[in-house]
Amino acid sequence: MGGIFALGAERDFDRVQDLCLSVARLWKQAAANEFGFGIYISPLALKICCDNGGRILGDYFPIPPGPFKRIATLIVLGRLDPFFHFEPQLDRGAMDRWLPKILTLLISPGLAKLRVNMAVDPTKPLWQKLDAWETFPSAHYKQEFFQFLEGMDSFSWLEGEARSAGFIPTNTWEYVLEARAARMISAVALSLESCYYWNEDSKDMGTSSPLRGKCADFFDPSDVNFRKEFEYDRVIYTGIERSKASP
Repeated sequence: MGGIFALGAERDFDRVQDLCLSVARLWKQAAANEFGFGIYISPLALKICCDNGGRILGDYFPIPPGPFKRIATLIVLGRLDPFFHFEPQLDRGAMDRWLPKILTLLISPGLAKLRVNMAVDPTKPLWQKLDAWETFPSAHYKQEFFQFLEGMDSFSWLEGEARSAGFIPTNTWEYVLEARAARMISAVALSLESCYYWNEDSKDMGTSSPLRGKCADFFDPSDVNFRKEFEYDRVIYTGIERSKASP
């Protein structure tokens, strides 16, 4: 089983830990005095995040999962079962408000550690670094992203409440949590991908993105039926245009 960054378990943990420590150091240098608290990571909680993340990515997403899903997994699981902690400890309201902001700092350096294959020919990979992240498309988008993360209930709270109330048998609880987390990961990944395209397009003054439309390694070129089914809408609209043009 791979981890969040799809390497061997130990090496994967080392890469993710280096990323999180870099954010903690950045916070200490640039923001701790300004906002009155420091941040640190729990290696044990981060190791659990990497293990759970690797399992969810392997069970619920296409292989290999793309870089946006990988960073989304780290953010979502870091919210649901936190590995970032605050010193001094914040109250619940402040922690719920600040944890999404800290996790969002992982996006830019995290994506820069990953790459995507843009090759049309699967035998000739063409790797593109993801170093074009800058910010969200607007202040409102940024606030909505924070609020989406703030609204996620922690795993420990949900598990305790459900078990004490007898809602869900213990042996099915892990599946329910992971399926729910996978849906959250999908939502965050789509947000990150759309923001990344916007960053690229804004640099190019609206011209075609260097990345958008070129990430096709989820296609099997020999699977004609899959491509036809995937492009069902194009088939429909092409058929409509043909019927209009017919005498």
